[in-house]
Amino acid sequence: MNNESWGFTNFRVYAIQCEGSCTTISKELVEESFNSDAVVGWSDKNGAYDTVTSCTRVSMVGGYNELAGGTLSKTFTDLPEHTHIMVAVEVWFIDTWDNEDFTIAVD
Repeated sequence: MNNESWGFTNFRVYAIQCEGSCTTISKELVEESFNSDAVVGWSDKNGAYDTVTSCTRVSMVGGYNELAGGTLSKTFTDLPEHTHIMVAVEVWFIDTWDNEDFTIAVD
């Protein structure tokens, strides 16, 4: 059963342009910490998703009893020229998580 809750904060997207070796991150494109309760552009199966909760004093998208078994997505447009994209995020797994899984997909 895939019913455990999860949430995330400190979501960042970086564009990387590699010429020879990949040692330089060209720039941070997105930084979302959700401390101001502003969730913009995220969607779940029902449409726009804008719920911010607090768990152990950490503001996060999702949280306890919010995204159990669910999916969120966001589309980024007008990215600068790049050869790679790096995504960094702090994910909070809430409850027991017995054989459930969590996936981040970039297309």
